[in-house]
Amino acid sequence: MLRTNKLNFKKDAKYDCEIENLDVVDITLKFSQSLQYATISQKDYFEINKTPFHNFLNYLELTFPLVHSKLKKEVINDYSLFYTWEGKGKDTNVLLMGHYDVVPVEGSTEGEWIYKPFEGTVSDGFIWGRGAIDDKAGVISTLYAVECLLKKGFEPDDTIYLAFGHDEEIGGREGACQISQMLKEKNIKIDYVLDEGGAIVSGFNKFIEKPLATVGVAEKGYISIELTSESSGGHSSMPTKNSSIGMLSRAIVNLENKQCTPTLNWVTKLFFESLIPYISYSYKIVLSNLWLFWPLLAYYVSSPLIKAMIRTTTAVTMVEAGVKDNILPTIDKAVVNFRIVPGNTAEGVLKHSRKIVKNTSIKVEKYGQSWDPSKISSLDNEGYAILTKTINQLFPGVPVIPNLVLGATDSRHFLSVSENIYRFRPLVISLEDMKRVHGINERIPIVDLVKMVQFYVLFIKNVNRIK
Repeated sequence: MLRTNKLNFKKDAKYDCEIENLDVVDITLKFSQSLQYATISQKDYFEINKTPFHNFLNYLELTFPLVHSKLKKEVINDYSLFYTWEGKGKDTNVLLMGHYDVVPVEGSTEGEWIYKPFEGTVSDGFIWGRGAIDDKAGVISTLYAVECLLKKGFEPDDTIYLAFGHDEEIGGREGACQISQMLKEKNIKIDYVLDEGGAIVSGFNKFIEKPLATVGVAEKGYISIELTSESSGGHSSMPTKNSSIGMLSRAIVNLENKQCTPTLNWVTKLFFESLIPYISYSYKIVLSNLWLFWPLLAYYVSSPLIKAMIRTTTAVTMVEAGVKDNILPTIDKAVVNFRIVPGNTAEGVLKHSRKIVKNTSIKVEKYGQSWDPSKISSLDNEGYAILTKTINQLFPGVPVIPNLVLGATDSRHFLSVSENIYRFRPLVISLEDMKRVHGINERIPIVDLVKMVQFYVLFIKNVNRIK
């Protein structure tokens, strides 16, 4: 009981502020047009159709003339953008990030879209299209906010950088990674970074019904494992006792049944404890005493989102086996993707997979890129204070909760130039609508898009007020 009362953290402050009045029709039109450029990243970088990328960059230049005339613009590897808004004082360097490439639309699902994915249709209070949430909303709202401030003659005290990658969806190696390397070579340190990753999420879990502003202070690591099963093959009329497909299937089932143990890492602990001021007393007791209740909480938690936060996840994503119904295949393959929680490593997951599969006839090898979980950013600095204040101003009453980002963002490439990286988009989204990201019928409410622009206007103003 003493611990419960002691950890009853202070709730978020309330602020008065002036919210920017914006032209909703103009924002809607400009964003709708941005979705009409099919800036699709392909798995093979050299297979990407670059024409829409060129056209999109030309579109930005025409749409945001003040940004392109008053900020220093650099194009990295032909397609990624880096802008410098020089501050008068040059005391602090702030980086606002995003990416404008999008994932493909699966051919088999095109008929399930209400509106075509690259038309930017405006209907029913939404703007529909691939990239509406991930992440052209971040790019366009940031540029629109800067354009608004420039129109009013605003000059920042601190230097503000804008970085927009063109290949985030395939790892960011040609875009964000190269921008980060450029900053490193110029010996430019970034005091704090703001990228995508968190949002204002409703229906988060049974502990709390109100929306939460989840700010990513770290993100999970990543590794994919390829399983390969080989056999002599032959005719299906004389099958062997252990087929290669059967052996591969057993290996997959073993990996799914014997997943990595849930971990109470520092970020997860901070997330749960930050909920304490907003939940009922019975839940306060549980979350204030995770040293005692953690095993029960980890075992009984039902939310897929919370489950993904507390363990390294296992997901079978690709299987390749067989060419004809009457032929026993000789080689079968599967790829299993793991998202790694802080405390685990990519190498540890590879060893875990080899231990679980056991069958010596199944090869277990790393597939593609891999990286460990990111460092955890501090909550005790100017960047997090400004971010929290801005959220409180625009979304009063919404708790700001530090969180672990489940996916990967371009911001991880900037760990060499900044210790304080935060991942948040001021977008109100339900767990149901999260399925639209990379899925069918991606869309953004017009009212949310307008709030995103207002957020970045406020954030940039706050950067120049808090010292």
